[in-house]
Amino acid sequence: MRDFGGMIVFLHIFSAVVWVGGMIAVKMAVHPALQNITDLDVQVARGLEVMDNLFRIVLPFVVTLLITAIMLQIGLGLTGDLVSIKQGIWTLMFFNFVWMILKRNSGQKKFIMGQTALAKEAIKPISRVMLPINILLGIVAIYLGVSLRGF
Repeated sequence: MRDFGGMIVFLHIFSAVVWVGGMIAVKMAVHPALQNITDLDVQVARGLEVMDNLFRIVLPFVVTLLITAIMLQIGLGLTGDLVSIKQGIWTLMFFNFVWMILKRNSGQKKFIMGQTALAKEAIKPISRVMLPINILLGIVAIYLGVSLRGF
């Protein structure tokens, strides 16, 4: 841990920032812009594309976050309530992330079948509920991570 501890912490923090930051960018910047598209087919197609891109970009960082979390917990002997809470938060976020992927894929299938309105309904919970939940949980988890470092 002494030789690579700094790099592991960096990768852990960077992965959290990319995952949470990516979700914030999509929710706060991209999603509102998509709502200005008046053609429903184009709007849904672009929304599906944005979500696919986001999920593909953040997936390696989600995996890196998990691996580095395990390394840090074992390497630093981290235990206690804050560690358990943080683990629980990232676990909830992961399952919500998987659920978002499934919802997006369901919307994609409906869109391909020409059911654009149903596709939009299928993906609507992602931007309205699921992303905001993961953003909030991610911010709390990052804060707890800073607290664990003793700052």
